Amino acid sequence: MSEPLESYWIFIIDVRDCAGALTSVASAFSNKEVNIDKIIGHGQRNDSDDKGQIIVGFNQTEERKDIMARKIKRLPKVIKLREEEANPERLIELITQK
Repeated sequence: MSEPLESYWIFIIDVRDCAGALTSVASAFSNKEVNIDKIIGHGQRNDSDDKGQIIVGFNQTEERKDIMARKIKRLPKVIKLREEEANPERLIELITQK
């Protein structure tokens, strides 16, 4: 029997811009033993709202990605999660747009 194929996934996570948001996302991956390829977090450039964003890239099967998506969405500091199957170059593109 063959093992499920892994794909490269990107999570774009809107979070409350407060202490511990990045740590809670990173800990969720660590607790499920999912290795993060790249991660970047940033707050807003102005004081108009209290949202930040975390962008995470990782390799995983679709089933494990779905488990991570559910876990991340339940974190108290997470407002919204978008996901896409892509490649590492797409992650760099997203990061440089910020």
